[in-house]
Amino acid sequence: MTDLPEKDWRGEFREIWNELVPDRGRADSYQGELVRCIGRITDEAYRNGNENWNASFEEMLNFLKETLPDSRVFSEGEVREIERCIDSIGRDVERPDLSGPTSTYYFIASKCVAWCQHFHERVPLDDNENYPR
Repeated sequence: MTDLPEKDWRGEFREIWNELVPDRGRADSYQGELVRCIGRITDEAYRNGNENWNASFEEMLNFLKETLPDSRVFSEGEVREIERCIDSIGRDVERPDLSGPTSTYYFIASKCVAWCQHFHERVPLDDNENYPR
């Protein structure tokens, strides 16, 4: 896996979460939804070992898969690494990578922050959208 960015992305992640992620349900922006999805998926892995993994988590993983590997934001190599890491999260549900800062979860979270920084203007997400790219 590619090394995590040198700059600590976690503070920015918390700021985006606090500003754009609702207490319940989907966010109303792509930025909020990216952060919500990887945050919920990471929490489930670390807190529960994915014992409660269900269709909702699959939906969140699909949103990440459809939205995050964006060639407008990331190089071709980064896109491939993002896709590989998202696939591994879905493939390894029964044995999540809980290695902390070097885990696939943290890598994807850092890339969500980078996506949000690239599209610093809020990108609305319609409730009826099926997460188009």
